[in-house]
Amino acid sequence: MARVEIAQTGLLFSAQGQTRQLTARAFDAAGQAVATTFDWSATDPVDIAVDENGVARAVSASGSSQIVAQVGEVRSPPLLAVVTEMPASTLLIDDAQVVAGPQADVPDAAPDFDNTYSVVISGIAPPPLDSLMVGTGSVPLAGRVVNTEVVAAGVRVTLALAAADELFPELEINQTFDLGEVAPVFPQEIAEDFDITRDGTRYRFVSRPQEQPEGRVAKVAVPVGTRVIQNNCSVESATFQGESPPITFARPLDFDIDIRPSLQVVYTRGRGLERFVVGAAPRFQLDAEPQLTLVLDGKVSCKFELILIPVPVGGPISLIIGGVVPVGVGFELGGKLTVAQASFRLQTTVSNTLAAGFVCSFGACDPLTEFGTFDVQSQTTFNAPGLDDLRLEPSLELFGYAEAAIGNRFLKSIRFSALEAKLGAKLSGKFALPISQILAADFKASYDLKLAAGIKPGKEISSVLKVLGLSSLGEDGLSVETTLADSPVGALQADRSDFQAGDPVTLTVTLDPDKIRFLGIDNIGEIQIIERRSDTNAVIVGRQAAVPGQTRFQFDLVATEAGRTDSFFAFVRTSLAPVDLLALELGPAQASSTLIRRTHAETFVFVVDCDDDTCFDRTQDQRIKFLQSDAGQAPVAEEVVDELQFSGPVFARARAGTEVATESSTGRTTITQRCNVSSQSGDIGGGTAESDTAHFVTFEVPDNTTMSYQIVPPEIFPPREFSEGRFNAVALIPEGDDLPGADESYYGSQFRLTLFNPSSPSVGLARYLRSANDSIGSEQGTLEPGRYAMVLECGALAATAPSQGGVTSAFSFDDAATLTLQPITGASVP
Repeated sequence: MARVEIAQTGLLFSAQGQTRQLTARAFDAAGQAVATTFDWSATDPVDIAVDENGVARAVSASGSSQIVAQVGEVRSPPLLAVVTEMPASTLLIDDAQVVAGPQADVPDAAPDFDNTYSVVISGIAPPPLDSLMVGTGSVPLAGRVVNTEVVAAGVRVTLALAAADELFPELEINQTFDLGEVAPVFPQEIAEDFDITRDGTRYRFVSRPQEQPEGRVAKVAVPVGTRVIQNNCSVESATFQGESPPITFARPLDFDIDIRPSLQVVYTRGRGLERFVVGAAPRFQLDAEPQLTLVLDGKVSCKFELILIPVPVGGPISLIIGGVVPVGVGFELGGKLTVAQASFRLQTTVSNTLAAGFVCSFGACDPLTEFGTFDVQSQTTFNAPGLDDLRLEPSLELFGYAEAAIGNRFLKSIRFSALEAKLGAKLSGKFALPISQILAADFKASYDLKLAAGIKPGKEISSVLKVLGLSSLGEDGLSVETTLADSPVGALQADRSDFQAGDPVTLTVTLDPDKIRFLGIDNIGEIQIIERRSDTNAVIVGRQAAVPGQTRFQFDLVATEAGRTDSFFAFVRTSLAPVDLLALELGPAQASSTLIRRTHAETFVFVVDCDDDTCFDRTQDQRIKFLQSDAGQAPVAEEVVDELQFSGPVFARARAGTEVATESSTGRTTITQRCNVSSQSGDIGGGTAESDTAHFVTFEVPDNTTMSYQIVPPEIFPPREFSEGRFNAVALIPEGDDLPGADESYYGSQFRLTLFNPSSPSVGLARYLRSANDSIGSEQGTLEPGRYAMVLECGALAATAPSQGGVTSAFSFDDAATLTLQPITGASVP
């Protein structure tokens, strides 16, 4: 058994106790009728029940129920049955009395509440004008009589729509319809132009190659899905005058859709409509590559229905809450498209859960617009054979949509769009020749991909309000536009601002690590250094292929003539647009205002454990270098932890950290050095514990630059208990650098902070020697061009002799020093 259906599509009882015989039919996979028996069921038998023979009965005076016929696991789409009292003067019409119609009086009229339709009815006298007429079966018949005409078959009655509360003042409906169980309808041109496959609620549409319609201009590529596009696309452009949209497709259109919709309707007497909510878990998998056949400055918009899902409500109630859920796809190709044969491929899969509709109270409604968590996957490709103009600014939006339309699903003039939900992605780009990007300071080539989603009231919402008897609807919709991925960004830095012929010039390109991947795919193909030699000439002087994850590229050049480093520009050729013509400018070279040459830190831990005047040496000496860092990179934060502890109370612990951060907008650089040292000895037996750290940071102030500095030393800490003895904090300085005053000694827990010029180590610009009784504050000054270094040393020494049993010696230090550097004159911001 492949399919089961109930012959009736609508059922209306006008009084409690009425009954109606229903019939069902079963079909095999070939569509042949199969004789069988059916199991009948109703969702709300307290209102309307159905027996084993398919006889439906109105149990209550007002209510509704969904009736289903079933054979094994195969169920029919539900039949909505309603019982409600109507105004006494209402003329009730049985399906057998309807000879012809309904049919729209003006079939091509735009949907509107004031449109009329006609039916021919037998066995009645012409009803009074302005009276109400309602069908009781499957025919969608309900409205106010506006004209009558006696004809051979009976009486032709012209009806205008009437509001729900006027037709059915006692109506009670509280139902949720699973529209996934309803057989869809495919528009004729879609069925003819696409291969369609179905798997449950999932549908795939792949366009077929076809001949051009007669009279159409021949396209360059294979015309896939031509008729659908021609019939459903429009062009907005001041320069395009052609008959057909100037696009074709480089590959077949491929749409995979899973919508899984539902409809919840709550309508109560006295309050009217309370809820009309369409729920869905849509998933659109779309693949299209439109290709221009002519240049275009404007946009081409296309939108077409793929599926019509009928709401399983027939008869007179269908004019109120019935209708269809159209599901389709669309795209918009626009921008400044100055290259014929340019193509833009966008493959996107977007899914979500959504709820859209109206929540009402006594006729006043608010829109309900809810999205769940978006899941988006996309792949994109640009292809431009050449740039005939200076700029190419394309955009391509590809989306799937679902609507809810209320009214007669067969008569478009009285079917009204209530709401629309859209899910998709929008790819936008700006491209130009490298020399054009260099000359235009306000233009950089780039591209991005954004989520484009929204829920909004339909275009015939005013007619929907009238049909449902509603007085107002809030204007709010829901729009979501979030950047999913964008093109790389970065900066180019030079080690000098100007140069002479023969001078070495080091250029460093640093990329934002958050921008080197596009939707999870490595997007850096190559970094190029281009030198501007005139307003019409730019030459690639360096190029490096990237490896996955690489963010730093160094170019060591030798100047061929005198000039400034801002004549060099960095470009990136991406995997998404892998041709030199579509390379993206990162920016001109900037001479760094502060160049951090190196951050370096070491720790030293020393422990001697003594027991009964017998000592043995357990020493751990750890020396760990930090990563080097250049200004303009992401802040560097490194931490080294060394710890040595015996089973007894003797221990030493040292911890060191350095952080370097540069603000690209101001050139301000902050260096923070933190140390945490602690030592303890004694209590039982004796011992010596020593923990030391040393940080070493070098930086350079460029030529023609003056910088201010401010040092904030560690905070003062309370006096500690001191034991006899002393120790020398050894400055663990990299080879080739000397530290002034390294021979000074101190006791307990202390620190030393020094800012100096390594070329003249005897001249300390700022120096602090901190013991328990010192009191020092911050210091500030200026730095001339040159190389500088800052060192922070921290130490803690604890010692007890074996004869001092029961005495504990403990010292610790935990704080940070901060050096802030700010360009004053001549500095260029990195």
